[in-house]
Amino acid sequence: MSPMALLLVLLVLAYIGSLWAASGRRRAFGSPSGIEYVVLGALLGPEALGALSHEAMTAFEPIAIVALGWLGLIFGLECGMVGERRAPAGRMALGLFFGVVTAAVVGVCCWLLLASMQVDAQLALWLSGALALVSVETTRHALQWISEEHMLSGSLAGLVLDLEAADDAPVLLSLAVLFALMSGEHHILGQHIPPYGMAAITIGSGLVLGGVSGWLIGRASSPVERWTILLGSVWLATGMAKSLGLSALAATFTLGATLSAFSRHAGNLRDVLGRTEGAVLLPALLLAGAHLQRPLSSEVPLIIGALVLRIALSFTFGLGLSLKRRETRGLGLWIGAGMLAPGSLTVVVGFAMTLRCPPEIARPALVLAVVGTLLGELLGPRALKRILHRFSSAPPTPPGPRPSLERVS
Repeated sequence: MSPMALLLVLLVLAYIGSLWAASGRRRAFGSPSGIEYVVLGALLGPEALGALSHEAMTAFEPIAIVALGWLGLIFGLECGMVGERRAPAGRMALGLFFGVVTAAVVGVCCWLLLASMQVDAQLALWLSGALALVSVETTRHALQWISEEHMLSGSLAGLVLDLEAADDAPVLLSLAVLFALMSGEHHILGQHIPPYGMAAITIGSGLVLGGVSGWLIGRASSPVERWTILLGSVWLATGMAKSLGLSALAATFTLGATLSAFSRHAGNLRDVLGRTEGAVLLPALLLAGAHLQRPLSSEVPLIIGALVLRIALSFTFGLGLSLKRRETRGLGLWIGAGMLAPGSLTVVVGFAMTLRCPPEIARPALVLAVVGTLLGELLGPRALKRILHRFSSAPPTPPGPRPSLERVS
């Protein structure tokens, strides 16, 4: 397929995504994770039908990087929020604990396996870190998707949403560290900066740009000025990260989280920018599927082991949560299966690794991300529906008015 034909395909998908996003039912269209677009991309990619060639995907790599930067901004704005309220700190901390433990266990076990295979120590460290990051998943998108179809509510749904409200943060901040380690040492303005210093620059640039853009948005007098500020900030963070070999996702995530925490217009920004997510996410997922490659035989045990660990830890945490409430005791396996429900974060992170990391790291990481998301799509939403319907009690509420950027004043 020629680059112009590919551009047409992406524009059509972006249009479909914009219709989805503008409908007011952002997650009820398709699946919670959009995994069907990943499968479509894999079918069109060079590993299958070959409709999308390597040359075409390379030509659109800059667009993909900008799209990931925009998604990072949206993830940051939503971090720690459940609708229009901020999740309780204690529940967020428990959810972060689950995510960190999952990543740590998967990473350490993968590193030990790679060490037993006598893999280069640096490659083993990077690969185990990459697999750990794509093993941490969120059920938040699946819960939103189910509630938008069935208007679910109740204490159990609120608990799970609170637990998952901030679990994007450790993944994307750790991604900044991983990419900084891969980029190595830098010399900037005559100063020698080690990898961890570059990770701090990734996060710090997002903090600074978030603070400045929030201040400018508060003083802007027109929607055009506000869009210009947001686009300029995201593009600046994305371009800087790309030129230094750092994580654009992490930089723009920090930018969005800063806006969410300190801007008085954060609620309106979440509403307005959230409606653009579908139009950006769907083409990105399509390209992620097109980049999917068949793993080497030596990588298969590693991928299977990481997936089994992820499932085992999910069921363990589900059992622990079921013991917190008398009415949920005996439902630990269902809650554990529900916690496998996917969001779009895992595939997005795997795609970001594909655009930045060498094939021996990116290939198994993206395969694990896609396989884990597919499995979670089969098990998670069904288990969540079964449990949450049982505890849902509130009547449906009509949707509110759609936001407009003019409301940000």
